[in-house]
Amino acid sequence: MYKGTVYTQGGNNKLLFIGPFESYVSFSLFDIQARWVYKYILRQLPNEPPTREEMMKSVCEWQGRFATLDSIFAKITFQKDMLIVLA
Repeated sequence: MYKGTVYTQGGNNKLLFIGPFESYVSFSLFDIQARWVYKYILRQLPNEPPTREEMMKSVCEWQGRFATLDSIFAKITFQKDMLIVLA
């Protein structure tokens, strides 16, 4: 999912998801994701949505990074970094 919210395997970039995959900072995650999705729908985000290729590149980068996490602390940092990108 692009930025953890946009389903990229179908739905014409209009199928959106709000919620944690693994929850460490869930309240903040819900709030920030909801705000990002709201702005995405209203097209208030600069350069969003990018091309499909750019979206898939971003998805692969985040998935690759997630695959290397070896501790709960690394996962918390990963989720924090995702929040920063969405904020």
